[in-house]
Amino acid sequence: MNGNISFDFEFDPENKIFHAKFHGPVTDESIKYFYDTIASRVSANDFRASIADFSEATAFHVTLNTIRELAALRPADPELSRPRVIVAPTNLIFGLARMFQIIGQATRPNLHVVRKLPEAFAFLGVAAPRFQPFTPRFPI
Repeated sequence: MNGNISFDFEFDPENKIFHAKFHGPVTDESIKYFYDTIASRVSANDFRASIADFSEATAFHVTLNTIRELAALRPADPELSRPRVIVAPTNLIFGLARMFQIIGQATRPNLHVVRKLPEAFAFLGVAAPRFQPFTPRFPI
């Protein structure tokens, strides 16, 4: 993994929202690692909703094949009805996120794409989220 890539994970216990923020360049390798990391953390906890936030990504170099591979995977989280939101601020990230949304409709029927983080909170019905650093209950 590239040393310029990092993830921040936050949890709003009141509203049960998991916020995963990506920092650094997004590549095929890093997006798969990001997806696997989120899936492993979300699947073991009772979240009402989750947000994958790419607002601080510095570059985006992901192939269509990666999007197809990820969209074809069954979500690790069995609760398909939970809202999921991707924050995609640039046209490129927004387009790829929409592709992911369209290709993965069968496995992720409740996935939504927005441009800004406040839109994600509004979509989830949260006015003022109170996030705290997330520490998993088991080693990852």
